[in-house]
Amino acid sequence: MKSGMEQKLSLRQDTVIVVAVWLLATFFSALPFILSGQLNFTQAYFEAVSGWTTTGLSVVDVTVTPKVSELHFRQLHRLFYGPR
Repeated sequence: MKSGMEQKLSLRQDTVIVVAVWLLATFFSALPFILSGQLNFTQAYFEAVSGWTTTGLSVVDVTVTPKVSELHFRQLHRLFYGPR
């Protein structure tokens, strides 16, 4: 950028940035669910998007989930990204 001159992003650039950040954030939020071995990619991604959008939907049955670490991450995810 030239000093003293302010450049603005175009609508297309804004859109690409927002979509890219949204996809990356939800993908990286899904990784702990995938690495736990309890959810496949689709379920983990759904759980991550649900947390970011605060829809409250979940594919995790908390009554039969054996791993406490997965439930812990799920609750932290909800705490930081929105209430259920």
